[in-house]
Amino acid sequence: MAQETELKLLLRPETLPALLAHPLLGGQRPRPRRLRNTYVDTPALDLMARGLAVRERRIGRSTLLTVKTAGTSIGGLSVRGEWEGPTRPGQPDFPALLGEHPLATTLAALADELAPVFRTDFTRRAWHLEHAGARIELALDQGHIMASRGTATRREPLLELELELVDGPAHALYELALSLAWPTDNDPVRPGLWLMPSDRSKAQRGLALFLGRGPTVQQPAPAATNPGTDPRQAFRTVAWACLGTLQANLAHLALDADALAAAAFVHHSRAALARLLAALDQHASWLPAPFVATWRTYWQAADRRLTPPGPDATPSPRWMRPLHEALQAPAPGLALLAFARDLHRLDHDGAGAPRPAQPRAASSRARVRKASARAAAA
Repeated sequence: MAQETELKLLLRPETLPALLAHPLLGGQRPRPRRLRNTYVDTPALDLMARGLAVRERRIGRSTLLTVKTAGTSIGGLSVRGEWEGPTRPGQPDFPALLGEHPLATTLAALADELAPVFRTDFTRRAWHLEHAGARIELALDQGHIMASRGTATRREPLLELELELVDGPAHALYELALSLAWPTDNDPVRPGLWLMPSDRSKAQRGLALFLGRGPTVQQPAPAATNPGTDPRQAFRTVAWACLGTLQANLAHLALDADALAAAAFVHHSRAALARLLAALDQHASWLPAPFVATWRTYWQAADRRLTPPGPDATPSPRWMRPLHEALQAPAPGLALLAFARDLHRLDHDGAGAPRPAQPRAASSRARVRKASARAAAA
């Protein structure tokens, strides 16, 4: 079994030219590959209920069988088990693929019940990069997801970046994402890119399409910690839960300007921010002072930006339009990426001591402060 660690990023079609022209990608011209994937499950969706994804992938004349476990996904970064090997279409041999792993017996028992549930069809362009002490594969996937149920066929576009860690520290994925998104130091005219971290896999999106489910409001998840938990770890547990809520809800608000459906997304985003700010205050003495000062300022400004005017604080179409436009700017997605990067870095700092300033880190903090000021003034 291989362990897959990757950062998934949403992007919009209009950002593609700037991404493809980025200096970090300029030295390579990847050959596009068409990947046609069929995800299978039982009629009762037993695999999805267990957090498993099983697919057949066609690449030219070859077919690969892939099994993925649920793993964990926070801040757009997912870590999960993965097996992949050649197969015959419609004839999965799970014991041959998984060997002695207990999943082999489970899947073999269900093999006769498996049938197509949804498909993804996309073109992949991949770059192999070295960045921040890590080797990373960056894959740009562009195509669609399609699901049929009865006489109804649903289809939605697919456009995302996957940054997969080949070797090195996981926080390097966030460093690369931020380097792609921020203007380069020697080209101040180049606009930033809209990149939004996402915890939703293609399998999760395909299943939602198959079931006819629209965007789901994400509520702040429980993040209980044991009494003896290290204070930094306790803060990180709460912060990751809040970050997952924010990025899911803000992505929907950025991509859908429907004010009637937005009230719950705004409400739960604000609830996550309130919880995050409370955790910052509670654990401030255990965290690096620059971290607390920078992110308290930014999240307070974000909370003000997400607070509708009026006594009932209900989003109106007039109020939603500028919010929708603000969320289509690069700053919100970049702040989520920078915060996730800094959460990862907390593990490597001395307890309660500020991290020594580095030129790049100082630059990132200055940019976050500028984004905070823009948000406060909006």
